[in-house]
Amino acid sequence: MFGLFKKKDSSPQLIHYIYLNQISKLRMLMKEVKNFVDNGMSILLLYHFDETRNVLEELVKTIQPNRENIVIAKSDYLEQTLKENGFTPMHTLVAELHPMPGKDQIVQETIQRLYPGTRVIFYTSTDGPLMKAFGGEKIHNMMITLGLSENEKIEHPMVTKSIARAQEKIKAKVQFEKPAQSKQEWMDLNVKNS
Repeated sequence: MFGLFKKKDSSPQLIHYIYLNQISKLRMLMKEVKNFVDNGMSILLLYHFDETRNVLEELVKTIQPNRENIVIAKSDYLEQTLKENGFTPMHTLVAELHPMPGKDQIVQETIQRLYPGTRVIFYTSTDGPLMKAFGGEKIHNMMITLGLSENEKIEHPMVTKSIARAQEKIKAKVQFEKPAQSKQEWMDLNVKNS
């Protein structure tokens, strides 16, 4: 009756940090990594596309040359990487969203299964290929209207739902998923213009 006695979904919700542009997203991601590492915390830094790995490797060198307490891993090999490294992350930061729905959810579910309670945060920007494809300009304009600077993020369940809707729209356009080195290449190869 009225949903009062429905069992609530106990699975952790996805957390998205959205920045105005890619540069500010990466700057703030690295600031967060440095903050955690400086406080003795171990960080799992995930990516979906190899182009992003190259960027992360270079950026991490500037803040932590020996990569102590940081593991950079491709989301497809998440469980294998954690087992091989014997690594227990205190925080998991995902440097990008995947255009297809479910890929980010798998990351979240895997981390929660292996390390319950570990916070997983997904970073994106309004000028990324996924956001550009579906409504990023609206979020960008809203952020500007609110007076947010490049170093400020928005995080809200409404925005998370918008991202999920965009991913579903992309899924509807993909016939057969082709692998890609970058998110832009993935969009070019997989999303049929209609």
